[in-house]
Amino acid sequence: MQILMPHHEMDVPLLIRDYNIKIFNRWGDKVFESSDMNVDWDGYYNGQLSQMDAYIWKIKAIGVDDVNWPMTGTVTIIR
Repeated sequence: MQILMPHHEMDVPLLIRDYNIKIFNRWGDKVFESSDMNVDWDGYYNGQLSQMDAYIWKIKAIGVDDVNWPMTGTVTIIR
């Protein structure tokens, strides 16, 4: 099973003091939200596996240096 989780590939540690991720379907319905970087979306929404489609994710993170790190992107479910 594949899950969506933030991935960090830099040589320095990622020092985040505040974090939030939201994932939306194509109609704008929020299908997932977490403020815990250790909690990943497993592809389920309302107890059912989400359909094959593209989903929009938005991350708001604030570093320990008070720098905002807003990020957005898409993830596509393919089976």
